[in-house]
This record gives sequence, C-alpha cells and structure tokens, in this order.
Amino acid sequence: MHTAHESTDARPRSQRNWVLMGAVAVTIVMFATACSQDDSVDSNETTQTDGVGVTIPTSDPDTEPQPEAAPQEVRDNPKDWALPGRDYANSRATFDSLISTENVDRLEEVWRAEVGGALSTVPLIVDDTVYVQDSTGTIYAFDAETGDMRWQSEPSGFNIGPFGVAVADGRVFGLHGSNGIVAVDIDSGEELWVTKITSTPTEGVDIQPLAYDGVVLASTVPISIDGIYRGGDRGILHALDAETGDVLWTFDTVKSEDLWGNPEVNSGGGSWYPPSIDPDRGLVYWGVANPAPFPGTPEFPNGSSRPGPNLYTNSAVALDLSTGGLRWYQQVISHDLFDRDLVHTMLVTLGDGSDVVVATGKGGTVVGIDPDGGDLLW
Repeated sequence: MHTAHESTDARPRSQRNWVLMGAVAVTIVMFATACSQDDSVDSNETTQTDGVGVTIPTSDPDTEPQPEAAPQEVRDNPKDWALPGRDYANSRATFDSLISTENVDRLEEVWRAEVGGALSTVPLIVDDTVYVQDSTGTIYAFDAETGDMRWQSEPSGFNIGPFGVAVADGRVFGLHGSNGIVAVDIDSGEELWVTKITSTPTEGVDIQPLAYDGVVLASTVPISIDGIYRGGDRGILHALDAETGDVLWTFDTVKSEDLWGNPEVNSGGGSWYPPSIDPDRGLVYWGVANPAPFPGTPEFPNGSSRPGPNLYTNSAVALDLSTGGLRWYQQVISHDLFDRDLVHTMLVTLGDGSDVVVATGKGGTVVGIDPDGGDLLW
C-alpha cells in the first residue's frame, strides 16, 4: 500500500479549513479553502442564518463544555470532527466553518491518498490525523497536512458496510471483518484486542462504532456476507469495555424470545448507524432497523409469519448507558413490510432549553420524542 499526495497550500493548519471526502472507490481527497479575510466567519457571532432567513443559534466549540466522560481526544479537539456525528447529540453539523456559499467554488485539492477498499462512513479528524477504515477491514492513519500515511492495520476481512472508526483513550476502534470489533493502538495501528459479537454466521456487524466513557457501542444486524435475513437472526446492541473488549451489556432489539412466533422464518432489528448520547440523563438513543421477511414469503404474505407490531423494530429506544436497561421506546412504523429502517436519532436542544429526541429513517417520517418519558411530541 502506498499514498500519493500533493500539497497546494503552505498555510499552517490553524488557518486552513478542511473538507475531507472519502470516495466510494479507493481514494481519500482533502480540500482546503483559499479564503480571504472577508470570507471568514466571525468566531464571536452567536447566530447564523441558514440561507432562507431562519436564524440559527450557534456556539463556539472552543468554549462550549465537552462532557466530562468524553475521551481526551474529543475534549482536546472540539473543532475537529472527532465523532461520527460531529458531537454526541449526533447533529452532524458545524456552524463555525470558513467554507461558505461565497467561497465553496474556490476549494482546492491539497492531497489525495489511496486505500485498499471502499469507504462507507465519515472519516474522523483528530488533531493532525485522519482516521478511516475501508471495506477490507484495514484501518488507516493519515497526516492531515500532507496525506502521508502514518500507519495501517492488518486487514481483518471484507464488510458490506457501513463500517468505520471511533477514536478514544489512545485507541482506534473499527470493525473486525463482519463479525466483531477491533481496537488498535492510536500511534502504531498495532492490534490490542478483538471481540466477536455475532452469534450466527449470517449475522453481521455493519455500523461505525461510537466511544464514550470507556465504552464502545456497536450493534449486530441480520445481514452479512454469508446471508441476508435468515430465520432466527436478530440484531443485538452491544457495549464493550474500551480497554479490554469485554462485553459490558447487550440489548436484544427483538422483543420476542421466539422471534414473533416463527424463528425459522423471521429475523430483524439491530442498528446500522451510531446512536446519540445524552450525558445529562445517562441515556443512549438508538434507531432500530426493520423486521423481516419483507414484504413476506409465498407461504406467509404481508408479514403474516410475524403478526403484531414486531417490537422493537423501526423504533427509537432509550437505554441506560451504564446497564443497557430499557428506559423507553417509541415505535414509528408498526409491522413494517417495506424495509423502512428507523436509522437515525439526534438530541436537539431548543431555544427555551428543552430537549427533543428527533428520529427518522427510510420511511420518510420524522418524529420528536420527549427524552424523559418517551412520549411522542410531534
């Protein structure tokens, strides 16, 4: 493996604004803005306009307090993209960028680097390093200034995706093939531990991990390179010890010991994307995937092999971060027949200081949920 890079901007890192793009093929491309002083955003501003006249409250990441239990890498680099969703609320947004509609057409390529497989999730930028994982299970660390590869881990096996990395406590966490989680040393890429979390050959792990408070969060789904929605497979949410890889707790997203009455045919649940975390309430909010078979089989049309709502599929579930215990759930689509996963959750703080858990997925419905009791707000 080798890297190719071309530097076109000699400015120090503090004066650049990065846009990192992971190609679906085999390259990572880094862009930087060639901004004039007039194009920059005033770091003292407290509001911005979203482009259609709506004023959005913003904050300076350098002064906004990070959760005490956040990893050092997150607390030390608040302006970087150190988390899959940008922050633990899973906002996937930043309002302090130097890139705007006025200068986006002047982005210039700074470097590009080759990787050995496809990329399916957001790269993480922590201090001066970019971390990614490709579809071969290889984790890479690149110099954010030059694109030089600092290290790469051993490939752990093919994954259909999504896959990706989390960074915490001197470790980088990724997927181990299609059946587990791996931790490697942040400075060398040396493997520290591997934990298999699937229970059948046809279950898979297809999620970018998330790390918080010494815990790595991930999930299984009833899909892998060896099979798709085989009867008996169920998605399980996992919390692993970040230091050892030991399983701390699990949560079965199928609320039925016999898989809604027909374990030889039915499967479902699990999560495909990282959850949002609520440090104040000690909760983690997951979006749960669909039930199967969908829409059914010749013998069991319209999901008749799985009568009822098929909990907890297509639901937002709030779990205790420490124990994995269920605090509440809110099902958005009951008895889904069309693979309409509820895949995303986000914790939003409104202007009056109240919080709302926003959840959505392929069903095209967005809901607001009370984070304290799980009641549907809208």
